[in-house]
Amino acid sequence: ARDTPETVAREARGALSLGASQVTFYPLMPPPGTWGLYRARRMGPWHPREPEMYLTVLREARRAGYQPSTPWCMSRPGTAMIDEYVVDNEWFLAVGASAVGRLPGYVYANSFNPSRYIRLVEARGFSARYAARPRRDEEAAYTASTVLFGLRWRSGLLAARYGAVGAALDAYIEASLRLLGEAPGPRGLWGLRRPGTLYALHAAQRSLYMAMNRFRRLGMAREAAAL
Repeated sequence: ARDTPETVAREARGALSLGASQVTFYPLMPPPGTWGLYRARRMGPWHPREPEMYLTVLREARRAGYQPSTPWCMSRPGTAMIDEYVVDNEWFLAVGASAVGRLPGYVYANSFNPSRYIRLVEARGFSARYAARPRRDEEAAYTASTVLFGLRWRSGLLAARYGAVGAALDAYIEASLRLLGEAPGPRGLWGLRRPGTLYALHAAQRSLYMAMNRFRRLGMAREAAAL
C-alpha cells in the first residue's frame, strides 16, 4: 500500500506507544534494480510527499516524549546509547559476509559470498576482499557525515584534523546550517534540532547507504561471475 501522512502518523503512534527507550524509523532504501519500480509507484525516496511524512514522524515522536538522537532514531530522555554505532565510534571492524570496516588509513569490505567468506577465514584468518585508502577530502567528508548524523557540530572541527581541505568543508557546512536556520552555541558547539535540518541530514545519510547498497550489489555480481 502507498503511504500517506495519515498512515505514517498512525503507524508511528503505534510503534511509539510500545514504550521502548528508542524507536528507529529507517527510510526505504531500494537497490538500483528496483529504483524505476519504486519511482513509478511513488514509493521510497522519490515519494512526492516524503518531506511531509518525515515531519509527521518527527512530530509524533516529540508528542510522545521522544527526541531525535539521529534523524531516524527517536529516544526517550536519559537514554545514553543509540543504535547507530557510526555516530559514536570512528573505527569499526567488519565481521560477516558483505560487512564493511573502517580502520585508520583504509576501509575494507569482506567477501560478499558466504562460502568464499568462510574459505578466506579458514585459509588466512581474515575475510577482506576489497580495500581502499581514502583521500584526505574523503576522510573529511566521512567524518562530517557521521558527526552531523549525530545531530551535533563543532566549529573548526575538520580544519583541526584535515587542514585546508577540512577548513573549506567546515565553511561549506556551517554556511549550510545557517541557511537551515541553525546557529552555534557557546564555544562553537551546534545542537541540530530544526525539522528542516533533520530532514536534510536524513536524505544525505540515506543516499550514503543507498550508495553502499549499490557497491554491495556490484560486488556480489562480480564474485558470482568469478565462481
